[in-house]
Amino acid sequence: MRSSFLDDEVTEHYREYGYVHLKNLLPPSSVLDPLEAELEAILSRVGRELYVSGRISAPPEGRGLGGRLEHIFSATGDLHVQAFDCALPQSGVTLDTPFSTGAALLAALTCAPLLDAAERFVGPEITSAPMQHVRIKLPERLRGGHAAGGPTPWHQDAAGLLPRADDTHMITVWFPLQDVRSDSGCLQVVPGSHQGGVVRHCVRDSGPGTRGLHIPERLFEVERAVPVPMRRGDVLIFHRFLIHSSMENHSDVSRWSVDFRLIPTGQWFGREQLPRFVARSRSCPSDELRDAEVWSGMWLDARRRLARGQPIRWHRWSSDDPGCA
Repeated sequence: MRSSFLDDEVTEHYREYGYVHLKNLLPPSSVLDPLEAELEAILSRVGRELYVSGRISAPPEGRGLGGRLEHIFSATGDLHVQAFDCALPQSGVTLDTPFSTGAALLAALTCAPLLDAAERFVGPEITSAPMQHVRIKLPERLRGGHAAGGPTPWHQDAAGLLPRADDTHMITVWFPLQDVRSDSGCLQVVPGSHQGGVVRHCVRDSGPGTRGLHIPERLFEVERAVPVPMRRGDVLIFHRFLIHSSMENHSDVSRWSVDFRLIPTGQWFGREQLPRFVARSRSCPSDELRDAEVWSGMWLDARRRLARGQPIRWHRWSSDDPGCA
């Protein structure tokens, strides 16, 4: 299909299949290159801290974004992914829990081409909801069965919210920082699966290669799944009910990607303790957030509240669901 979001075929494709693949949407020089540089700076800081503390024998400088991270993982068994992520974990938050809310990341989440595309599906008043992540997928040759950096199981993004949000017109925006293929950890989707509403999810126990919620394959037509290879600069937008997963990374380098959720301003999202912000407002542009220091302050306030033990109910699913036995 053509990549222009001005084409009615794109809207029709989203309506019928639940996703659209928009090619060459993000300008590398003004969006992706600064974001990579920002992540590299975080990686350098993490490496220096690990070296000073004696956890690694030398600072992992000069190895590139993926290579330096793989060096750290090989030495520590930890991806330190929370240092790069733009959200807080679901449990164990302390006053020292790291997160990343840099200017380049905010610029990527709010760049005009991306919001122009999103407006097609969300409308002219757009809020960025507090489900925003930087993801790292390790090469399988390095992961060795470790849960970190592995494939993501089949799920729907709406399942990570409470039922009241089922009527919220949330879209997910996903883009890689490098080319991704079927063998390097691209997403795979089940076209049309968004039309069936929320499917039962089961809570995975912790263990090698597992994390979070998953849909048992007996509950949907897994044979209809298709991979979505993407180039650097491409964007995938998909429906809150679309069943999807990510594949294993059998390439030689780590796969980095960003995903976040956009909703019509004023619609319910849940997780009220976490900061959302206005990404676009045609009626009141002064409401739009473009200051990374303000964004960071919002997350610092949320971290203080969560560190004091303020509870959040993250999703509707229970580990003792009889349908998952």
